[in-house]
Amino acid sequence: MDGVINPKDCCLFIPAKLSPFKLKLFERIGHHIKSKGGSFIRGDTGKLAALPDDVIPIVGAMPEIRDLIECWSIRGRKRIQWDRGYARRVFATWLPRGENGGYYR
Repeated sequence: MDGVINPKDCCLFIPAKLSPFKLKLFERIGHHIKSKGGSFIRGDTGKLAALPDDVIPIVGAMPEIRDLIECWSIRGRKRIQWDRGYARRVFATWLPRGENGGYYR
């Protein structure tokens, strides 16, 4: 199946210092990936950097791994990456609400 990534080929990176709610969510996702043969790493960027090339890292856009992500980009390494880059204008701000209800990326 083209375009489908098998969880057994992946490793989820769980960042350090998450809120209890987010940690619970990440742990649930990590255990699901592990139940399918994959793995997860808790907060150790060294272990993340040492993953073999045949393991697909799953990471968020975090400052502490910016250099690693840039290196992967240069090398053309396959990865799953997300960015929760949306913010909503609230309270007093100079940003206009616009047609999108005040959401910005």
